[in-house]
Amino acid sequence: MVKKIILAVLVIAIIVLGVVFRAPLVTMVRGFISPPPELVVSPGGDFTVNLLDPGMRRYLRVNISLQHLSSRALTEELVAREPEVRHAVIKVLRAKTVEDLTTTEKVETLRQELLSALNAVLERGDITNLFFVDFVIQ
Repeated sequence: MVKKIILAVLVIAIIVLGVVFRAPLVTMVRGFISPPPELVVSPGGDFTVNLLDPGMRRYLRVNISLQHLSSRALTEELVAREPEVRHAVIKVLRAKTVEDLTTTEKVETLRQELLSALNAVLERGDITNLFFVDFVIQ
């Protein structure tokens, strides 16, 4: 009988301690877990370029948006280095033929090439993703 009373007191004590220390423990764990970084999307601009198709007058018109970590330094760099950023994009786009842009996989390859070219220009952060808002071949 005494053992049952001791066991019951222990169970009640554990429950009370769990309730009392639960809130500080949850707060402490939340302090160790950092929130996910905030991503922002900036306009990358409109681009119209002639494609590299010999004997044909074809062009590509794209509008891109750039996703990156929320960083004032990177946002300011994108504005300050806009001519270099645009040049990097145009250089990649002008090297393409219509055949280079005919499938989803090839457009994904173009997207990766543009990301690499842009990140090579930037010094204060990286572009994490690039979105084609418009994509027209004519």
